[in-house]
Amino acid sequence: MNLNFKHFVALVLIFVLGCASNFATAQAQWGYEALKRYAMYITPGRVPTSHALSYKGQFRVDLGLGWYTRKNMPEPMDVTAQQWVNPIFLQTRLWTATDWNIGLNYSPWDRVALSGAVTLSHRYFESDQLNTYQPRNGINSGYFAWEMGATFHDWIDERFAYEARYTLGFNVFSSFVKSEVVSKRSSIFSDDPTEYFNDDQIHGFALRHGIMGGVSMFNQSRSLQAGLQLHADLVHFLSHDYTPLMLEGREPWRVQQDMYQRFSNRRAHLHFTPSLLFAYHAKYVFSAQFHVGLPIAVQQGKFYAPCPNMGLQLSFRLRKWRRTPTDTSKLVPTVIEKVLQTVEPLVTDILQDEEQPKPNNNHDDD
Repeated sequence: MNLNFKHFVALVLIFVLGCASNFATAQAQWGYEALKRYAMYITPGRVPTSHALSYKGQFRVDLGLGWYTRKNMPEPMDVTAQQWVNPIFLQTRLWTATDWNIGLNYSPWDRVALSGAVTLSHRYFESDQLNTYQPRNGINSGYFAWEMGATFHDWIDERFAYEARYTLGFNVFSSFVKSEVVSKRSSIFSDDPTEYFNDDQIHGFALRHGIMGGVSMFNQSRSLQAGLQLHADLVHFLSHDYTPLMLEGREPWRVQQDMYQRFSNRRAHLHFTPSLLFAYHAKYVFSAQFHVGLPIAVQQGKFYAPCPNMGLQLSFRLRKWRRTPTDTSKLVPTVIEKVLQTVEPLVTDILQDEEQPKPNNNHDDD
């Protein structure tokens, strides 16, 4: 059993190292950092979860938060000497990347769990201001995702479990640019020389298929869990629209023009996310989970992992509160033993009373 678990861990590590090595032969038209940054826009937000301990009749609510770490985030690129379609996009820096998740889970059978989840994802990029007339562009992007899924899980032995999940979901994608331009003269209505306006917008609707495979290891009481999961998502954009906002007297900066071209040319996007999970399960009601993952996007035959992410999840078992179900195989012997412990002293007292000689109440008349 330990050998099989080690094999699974080794395969995932080999896959991650292969992604980092960027071994595909296709040549990217954009730079490596540009595609890493672009991959963060279309990566579906996800907070991984486990159903290894679920059993028949249990109903559970999950509240999760995930975020990208600030380490290894895509940095702004110096593109002054390069011929790009839109250098402003490449000069942006990631400031915020969060995923908020709420999930409902019900187990109609011991080995099957049904789930539904809603995720709100937010990505915010901002470019540094270069000079007085150069705008500072903030690209504000967000996903609203809804998905439903089914998970099959079972125990390999007393301490190891495996699970496999399929999910079907829908994503609504919205991204708009808020530009900030500093003018030399002030307005008669305000002393603030800064002008704000929206530059361009992208809207899209996507269908998402996902599969997951995972292995978990527990301690003897099953209060502690360490798990390894691999998610694979195929996101297919069914519709998308690009709207450059035309203001009188100026041309739009078209900050997201490059992104829209890539949405149009490649409507299907593939993503992999290997994740490590560490969880504590209280005996009743409550569980807490911490995860670390590496979202990977496949672009033009190559793998791009912008930066690791991590997150927390709190779970509440509202029906079937126990961490593990009552073991009915041990319940009957336990009840019999308790009954015997209660009845045995009574039987002993009765037998002792019967063995004692009864007093003679008959008296002979003299």
